[in-house]
Amino acid sequence: MRELRRFFRANPQVLVLLLICLILGLGTFLAVIFGIISSGTGSNSGEPSGAVGALAVLVGA
Repeated sequence: MRELRRFFRANPQVLVLLLICLILGLGTFLAVIFGIISSGTGSNSGEPSGAVGALAVLVGA
């Protein structure tokens, strides 16, 4: 543990990058879990359900 503390004091950028990775990883994990929980139990066919048609109208094609 002492060696690790000494390493982080000598290389503070490693500690900052480690903290960033941990925070972003935890946030991504929670976003996926909340997305799965809020998705419900309905079946999804994978069709865009009119999104392509609405995009075509907006683009003017």
